[in-house]
Amino acid sequence: MVLPDYYDYINILAFKALYKYENKKSLSIERLKQFRKELIKAVIEDYKQKGNHYFSEENQWYGEISFKEINEDEKLEEFLNTYEDFFYMENGNVSLQEDITYEDIEQ
Repeated sequence: MVLPDYYDYINILAFKALYKYENKKSLSIERLKQFRKELIKAVIEDYKQKGNHYFSEENQWYGEISFKEINEDEKLEEFLNTYEDFFYMENGNVSLQEDITYEDIEQ
């Protein structure tokens, strides 16, 4: 079973954790890619250990799972365009706009 890439959600989750636990608002593109890679790896490993996993009857996971392959550079550009009020890229880092709060990210 091939799952959606959840790219935007994973990025927002990374910034939520970064802001909450480290009080930082910027992350290198390489660290953002590494976060996604490690999270997907952890989700697959958790699924393999616990077996059948699903969020609703319509969205049941089964068999071998993987995540949709993506071009991360293209997805990052789309992400920044979609969430331009929240994020921007500068000098190889993705950053939260100055006026964005933790509560804004959480919503």
